Amino acid sequence: MTLTIKTGGSWRTVTAPSVRVSGAWRPVQNIWVRSGGSWRQAFAAYVAPTVSVDRDYISGYGIPNGSAQTVATEVVAALVANGRAPFTYQWELLDGAGIITSAATASTGVRYNFPRLGGTMTGSIRCKVTDALGTVSYSPVVTYYLQVSEEGTVS
Repeated sequence: MTLTIKTGGSWRTVTAPSVRVSGAWRPVQNIWVRSGGSWRQAFAAYVAPTVSVDRDYISGYGIPNGSAQTVATEVVAALVANGRAPFTYQWELLDGAGIITSAATASTGVRYNFPRLGGTMTGSIRCKVTDALGTVSYSPVVTYYLQVSEEGTVS
């Protein structure tokens, strides 16, 4: 919700309005106007984005096929509350050797190309979210686990 005012002959966007109350300036949280007999919100104070994830652990399993094999995890999604749209997403590999499958989208997974029969790969990722005003927030850390079973069975 954007509030604009006309000053000096041009329209300007108000990002942090304040009012003077008892000699002190205080931030405005909300502005309501009465229109057509009912009240509607004309301005809501900006609240920085917060990021959560729909799961904190993702995994993927494969069965040996006699050669190198790529195994991928299920997908994890970053969920944004507050902030100002549009949002940009950047998934980051914190540790491990996995490859992030969709680095610039709200949802991603991790894959790894196992060069031999059998093996495991663990690590962690997180999502950096930037809103339209340039405010950056990070998701909680998501742990990933990938495995190709040595015996042809998944544990």
